[in-house]
Amino acid sequence: MAISIHSNRFRAGLYHNMSAPPRTGVTLTGRAVTGGINVFSYTFALFVWEKSEKLLPGVVWRQRENHDLFSQAIRSNFSCPEELFEAVGKPVLPEWETDFLIGYRLNKEELHDPEKFGAGLCCDPHFCAGVLSRCAGNLYLSRRAPAFTWERLLALPIAFDDPIATLP
Repeated sequence: MAISIHSNRFRAGLYHNMSAPPRTGVTLTGRAVTGGINVFSYTFALFVWEKSEKLLPGVVWRQRENHDLFSQAIRSNFSCPEELFEAVGKPVLPEWETDFLIGYRLNKEELHDPEKFGAGLCCDPHFCAGVLSRCAGNLYLSRRAPAFTWERLLALPIAFDDPIATLP
């Protein structure tokens, strides 16, 4: 059974190969190439930022723990990303020496398992905004002009297992 590494249809788990003898199974797991994964999420970084309670005072903790609800709360409290940056601070663009990086977007189940990534979660909202502003889908493009839009900033987190993608 051939599985493309670029397919988003397959997740870790047990798959059965129906074209092989009965009870033939393939266990698919994901592993980091470098032994570590760095994850960039603007909503997570704002969630753990020490000033986030002053930023969104009416947001209950249940909303903060849910990516979609927290993203909605951010959009409803700020009319545009520039207004949010006035409250949070300006984004910081990474100075990674690469033309591009191929990452992957975390699914909703992976968002609720932060221990999986350990110290690889970026907690700096300024740096996360800079990284996400240069992402298109699963690609980080260093030469791309940053695009600070809600769609980029509040998208599902992106993870890189390349040693070039360092945290601040």
